[in-house]
Amino acid sequence: MRICLFLVFLCLSALCACRQKKQEEISGEGVYTVYYKNQSGTKLMSEHYRAAGSDDTTLVRELLGEMRVHPEEIELVSVFPENLSVAKYEREGAFLTLYFDSLYTELDPVSEILLRAAVVKTMCQIPGISYVSFYVNDQPLMDANGAPAGIMQADTFVENLNENLESMQPVTLILYFANQEGDLLYETERTVLYNSDMPLEKVVVNQLIQGPSSDDFYPTLPENLTLLGITVKDGICYVDFDSSFISGARDVKDYIPIYSVVNSLSELTNISKVQITINGSTDVKFRENISFSTIFERNLDYVGGMEE
Repeated sequence: MRICLFLVFLCLSALCACRQKKQEEISGEGVYTVYYKNQSGTKLMSEHYRAAGSDDTTLVRELLGEMRVHPEEIELVSVFPENLSVAKYEREGAFLTLYFDSLYTELDPVSEILLRAAVVKTMCQIPGISYVSFYVNDQPLMDANGAPAGIMQADTFVENLNENLESMQPVTLILYFANQEGDLLYETERTVLYNSDMPLEKVVVNQLIQGPSSDDFYPTLPENLTLLGITVKDGICYVDFDSSFISGARDVKDYIPIYSVVNSLSELTNISKVQITINGSTDVKFRENISFSTIFERNLDYVGGMEE
């Protein structure tokens, strides 16, 4: 029995050594990072691959094919469902357009954003390709919010350009944006890919600053707003903005920016209250009307579409 265990140990050691050697050797010209997902389908992972082709047309086909095969690393899984395929693709300058069949619409939001991120990040490594767009049944891809996904780049899905991509995972957030009149908030869902090392509360605020993805809604925060700091303690989220929160305020009712932030953050399970400061100070009033010395709680009185 001991001999058998020893032989198994030797085999596993040799396998690990060969894998490590392969990863060390596979570098240099013609080597691409191909993106997959982990076994549980919760985050992006990657593996190096040496391409046989060199021209862009061959590389697109080859790398898409490699993304579909079962990776050598046992913890990696293809982002492509078995029956989903790219019907065709077109290259025009720096732009690559991929056409998917109707099965794409059956992807759940998490699987969809992982597939989209993996494909775009893989394709944008091909020399000369900087932008990728998706079509489904010859129609532009619409995201989970019903807005066109548009033209994507390698860093479209990146919250922090210095992150470890293997820490990227999707999350579905509930965000509150204004209606076009600027007097009511409406709840929207958004699935984003983020660095799991980044606090979710920071992701929420960054998404609010980015604004709505649908023309049905109106942004609640200035686009040049800077988040100076954010922490959570004892259920209270402390959010510090620069002065553009006040000076660059949108044309909305006074309470809209406040409760856009408060209600969105309160959707996270670890947050029940929010303290907003400007340049570290609570001695501030928003439009001379709302004092930031207050610790705010979720308020659904300003949310449209709520049942009476």
